Amino acid sequence: KSMQKAGEENQKMFAKVGDTVASNLMQRAKIFAGELKGAAEAAEKIAIKIENNIKASNKLKDFTEPKQVTKAERLMEAMVDDADASEELREALGSVIALAKPQPTHLGAANQYNPIMYFIDKTFLTTMQTGGGEVVDKPLVGTSMDGCASAC
Repeated sequence: KSMQKAGEENQKMFAKVGDTVASNLMQRAKIFAGELKGAAEAAEKIAIKIENNIKASNKLKDFTEPKQVTKAERLMEAMVDDADASEELREALGSVIALAKPQPTHLGAANQYNPIMYFIDKTFLTTMQTGGGEVVDKPLVGTSMDGCASAC
């Protein structure tokens, strides 16, 4: 939610000042926030399904009755399918979360980067700049300049 909200707010702000590059980066953040949300919702659905199957299995009592045995077999089949699906979802969700979560920050990592104006005209060093170009990976949230540089 924080990535979506930050993307929305910052996209509006950058669009107002005509920074289309930053605005487009915020759009990418919003798209990735949607991917995160979709992966989390899919994992939640399978978790609810597994929980419901467990509750249903707890209601089975008399395995001498053929109907109970058949219900138990169907539940076991469903649980095997759900376990397989949940494993795939856990891996997918873990991968998506790992992309969004800041990695360990190395203090001073941002010092290896200079604004473009450092090389052009140092009188404009403090002027805000947005770099366009090929994006390295998915957007990060909740990190510092050192955290961002560490991720690169």
